[in-house]
Amino acid sequence: MLLRRSKAGIQGLKESADLDPLTGLLNRRALDERFKRHSGSPLTVVALDLDSFKAVNDAHGHAAGDEVLRVCADRLRHECRESDLIARVGGDEFVIVLTGAADAQVARRLCARLAQALREPIALPTAHVQVGASIGFQTSAGGAALQGLLASADAVSYHEKAARKAAPEALMGN
Repeated sequence: MLLRRSKAGIQGLKESADLDPLTGLLNRRALDERFKRHSGSPLTVVALDLDSFKAVNDAHGHAAGDEVLRVCADRLRHECRESDLIARVGGDEFVIVLTGAADAQVARRLCARLAQALREPIALPTAHVQVGASIGFQTSAGGAALQGLLASADAVSYHEKAARKAAPEALMGN
């Protein structure tokens, strides 16, 4: 009985070491480890970072920012499949690995759903806030390294953010 409790305790510690304590999503180390199990199969890596997140922290405090991160993590879970890997890899940066799916159309539809879900207002005790996300993806038929796929997906998300920021100026000039 003591041995079973010890094994259960060790397993519980391992699981908690794999998770981001704020959101309950995988952390970067666990994402790297679990990605290796799927790297030989078709997959899609989605990179996203929240837009306007710093403004929430600045205006409403870090507790509000933490709540926004928790709500966004829940929304990501809701839009993804159980088999997908979802991780918080930085302050307001997330990565999703769509396992068994290297279809650009599927990825585009998911990214659109993620963007819509993340744009929904978030109720805080003192206000309703709204964040968006810059999202990019890269598909792989298998065999690609996470870092390369992530770098490509990040580049797409940064390009998307830059294009959105430039769009209002382009409209004003016409």
